[in-house]
Amino acid sequence: MAWQPRRLSAELQQERRLEAARLLRQGVPQVRVAREFGVSEATVSKWAARLRSGGLRALRARRHPGRPSRLTPTQSKQVAATLRAGALVAGFPTERWTLRRVARL
Repeated sequence: MAWQPRRLSAELQQERRLEAARLLRQGVPQVRVAREFGVSEATVSKWAARLRSGGLRALRARRHPGRPSRLTPTQSKQVAATLRAGALVAGFPTERWTLRRVARL
């Protein structure tokens, strides 16, 4: 099973790590796992170390903290509702949303 494309979603990356862990636990050599999943041996070595130290939980996707939102949850819902309703309903002359228009919300 070759994992393609090159860019995988976080969910697919996690699935790949967990599937690799299953093979590693079955005793499949790291070099073979690397070839199977199209990653480097160093990557599989890191996965194996995480698996040994923290089990499957250590291979699960972690939340990326990023910059905190400036909007409250209520404000985010209001913006989303306004965007769904459309620019005309929000009082703009055309239906096109631009960054400047969204910023005005």
